[in-house]
Amino acid sequence: MRLASTFSLRRCQILAITHSEQSALAKINDFTLAYHVPLIRLNDNYDITHLVPVMYILGAIGRLLIK
Repeated sequence: MRLASTFSLRRCQILAITHSEQSALAKINDFTLAYHVPLIRLNDNYDITHLVPVMYILGAIGRLLIK
């Protein structure tokens, strides 16, 4: 949040990739890509659902930029 706030103060546009449009980051950015997946935890502790969609979206954006 601190880094996003710093970029915002310097008039940089911010894109948030988040699982909730209501997250604190989504509220202060310029663009939001929200994804919705059911929460899956391993051993009732490790959340494995939030980073996978983000990595996929970043990879897809990267592949589009290369073209």
